[in-house]
This record gives sequence, C-alpha cells and structure tokens, in this order.
Amino acid sequence: MLSIGTPLPEKPAQEPRIPKNIVAEALKFQRYLSENSSSTYETAARHFGVSRARISQLMSILRNLPESFLESMKECSDPNVLTTFSGRKLIRISRLATIQKREKAISKMKLKAG
Repeated sequence: MLSIGTPLPEKPAQEPRIPKNIVAEALKFQRYLSENSSSTYETAARHFGVSRARISQLMSILRNLPESFLESMKECSDPNVLTTFSGRKLIRISRLATIQKREKAISKMKLKAG
C-alpha cells in the first residue's frame, strides 16, 4: 500500500561484484582431474556443478596459455586485472594460432590493465 505523504523505502546498496579468477578456477578443476585419475570432464563437471564444456574451455586455457602468465595469475586478486583477463577473453587468446600471438595479446592486455 502506498501513501502520497510517505517516501518509498530506499533500495539496499548492492554488493560490488568481485570477478572470478579464471586461472585459479581452472587449476582447481585440473587438480581434481589429476587427483582422481578415473575422472572425466563429465564427472568433474557433475562434481563442481558446471557444464562439461566449461571444464573443456578451462583446460584449454591451461594447455595453451604461457606458463609464466598462468603462474602470475593463479594468486591474483586485483579486480581490475581479473576483469581484464575474463574467461571469455582468455578463451579467445588461447585459440590464437601460435604461442607468440598469444603472448603478444596478453602483453597488450596487460598494458591496458595498467
């Protein structure tokens, strides 16, 4: 019920969105797969409540991106860096034809991230 004389209640403040660390998530899935040798992408997907395609995408990121980049990202918590290196962007980079092209794309993105 509304009254003309009373103002509407204030909306609660939204919590700031914290971006996911895609590399850390991928490493978690990889660790599960290596510790459970009989596991498949399908069983890992069921275990974590994600799609098999998601597991496949994240494993592709780990296989194709430079080890030095993965190492620097696994403990990252800077929201600006995590937003810059989102899952969609990392998948796109991991699909580039050569490691040199992938490294160049990562370098360009690092410059933009500051």
